[in-house]
Amino acid sequence: MQEDSSGNIYGVVFDNQTETYDKKIMYNFNMNVGDTITPYSEWGYFNSNTFEVLKVDTLFFAEKFRKRISLGFMGTSDTTEYWYEGVGSSFGLIYPGCLIIDLSFDLLCYYENSSLLYNYNAFGDNNCWVNVSVPLNLLNDKEIFSPNPASDFIYLKENSEIERCLIYDMNGKTMISTNNVSTIDVSGLKQGIYVIHLITNNQNHIQKLLICRD
Repeated sequence: MQEDSSGNIYGVVFDNQTETYDKKIMYNFNMNVGDTITPYSEWGYFNSNTFEVLKVDTLFFAEKFRKRISLGFMGTSDTTEYWYEGVGSSFGLIYPGCLIIDLSFDLLCYYENSSLLYNYNAFGDNNCWVNVSVPLNLLNDKEIFSPNPASDFIYLKENSEIERCLIYDMNGKTMISTNNVSTIDVSGLKQGIYVIHLITNNQNHIQKLLICRD
């Protein structure tokens, strides 16, 4: 994320409608009561929601006093979302302004330097769900496939002895699962960011995979 001189905080996101990457406004913590903002939503067809600042106060949240901005739809007095400075939206960091019927988003937990500072306790004692269902302690930055970004195929490096390859989308859905191959066809994947999980010699290699086409 990047902040400009006026306080707008941008994120580089993949727009599902245009299938391109672009810089979009996600937050602004310099707003006052009555100001409006139209934050980009991860869900492309909801990215036109405009919100009005209903209240600005300070609240003890995630182990420190932070500015809190209460947001609601234009012309209403009901708060639909809170923004906490230094943390993000009550819906989660990458989901500001994401309102969907029959589906809810919640900020489940917040860490700083490996220390848990906030844990939403509505669903039990441990709510820090991991979006992609692969063990995060097995991360390895050794590059054993190319190219990355890719468009049609990725090729495993010689002598990598891949036993299994799994490719997940950013919602944790398995898109590709294959065994004992040296070439993987990714032409059926849409443009975007994926997680590739390679199992080799009883080791796990997990990296981001970018699918990009001109």
